[in-house]
Amino acid sequence: MRFDNPASVAVTPARQLSYNYLVSVNLWLLLFPCDLCCDWTMGTVPLVETFTDPRNLTTLGAYSMIAVLVWVAFIENHRQKSAVVVMILCIPLAYHKSVDIR
Repeated sequence: MRFDNPASVAVTPARQLSYNYLVSVNLWLLLFPCDLCCDWTMGTVPLVETFTDPRNLTTLGAYSMIAVLVWVAFIENHRQKSAVVVMILCIPLAYHKSVDIR
C-alpha cells in the first residue's frame, strides 16, 4: 500500500497534512487541468511532513477560497446569489472523481 498511496501509511501529522494538501492540488487540477497525470502513485505528490512546509499555505488558501465562496453564496445578499449557490453545489460532483474516497 505504501507504493500506491504513501500518505495512507504515513505517521499522523504527515497523513493529515498531505491529505489536506491534496485538496488544494485537486482544486488546482479542477481549475487548470493542464497538469493531469494518468498515474498518481509512487509519491507523485510528495508528502507534507511538517507544519512549516510552504505547501501548507496552498492548503490554507484553498480552504479560504471555499469559505469565501460559501460566505458569498449563503450569507451575502447579492443579485447573482442563485448562480453562486448552483456553482457551489456542482463543485463536489466534479471534485468527487479526483479524490481518493473509500
